[in-house]
Amino acid sequence: MVSASKSALVLSPCIRWAWTGAKPYEDRFADTTKRDKGVEFHRLMDLYYRKGEPHAIHEPCAWSDVHSWVCLAIGWSQTHLEPRCSEIHPELFTSFNFETGEHFVDANVQDRKYPDMPGFLHGTADLVCVLADGSLLVADWKTGGGTGADKQLATLALGLRNHFRKADGSHRLVRLAILYATDDGVHPVEWEVTDAELAAHQ
Repeated sequence: MVSASKSALVLSPCIRWAWTGAKPYEDRFADTTKRDKGVEFHRLMDLYYRKGEPHAIHEPCAWSDVHSWVCLAIGWSQTHLEPRCSEIHPELFTSFNFETGEHFVDANVQDRKYPDMPGFLHGTADLVCVLADGSLLVADWKTGGGTGADKQLATLALGLRNHFRKADGSHRLVRLAILYATDDGVHPVEWEVTDAELAAHQ
């Protein structure tokens, strides 16, 4: 299933992958350790935001480096992110219909088990935060490369900004962030995206 994580591919000139006869990539013989570490990191960070620090850092983890990334990421979050936030929503499912402009958000959709909704592009935002200044932050954790993350975040933001409108119905200012989790801490890349830029993405 094509999701928001493939936004850069969807928007690229490459369309061979979309052909009816295109065969899915088989990675059963590939080394998936890097991917698996990323999945584990995301799982533990989600556990932190939902249940608290002790649950995340004492949860069994197969990789010591992932455990270190999680500890550093929690410390960064407590110091640099959480003081800015009035709301934090981890692993939040959202879906957007580019033709109609309809959006759908459901916190009960977990583990990328997306509903069958023809015409909608599904995705899961690692973090969605309503900041104290009233703006909306949509962020993505990365334990490796971040190629295409800007397009992915813009796609997620289309539906989320409609869902998290201000009390008067207007859109919040939207900020996007790639959060690189590394051996020496979290290195955030954050920027503001305008309504015009989101409209162009749509």
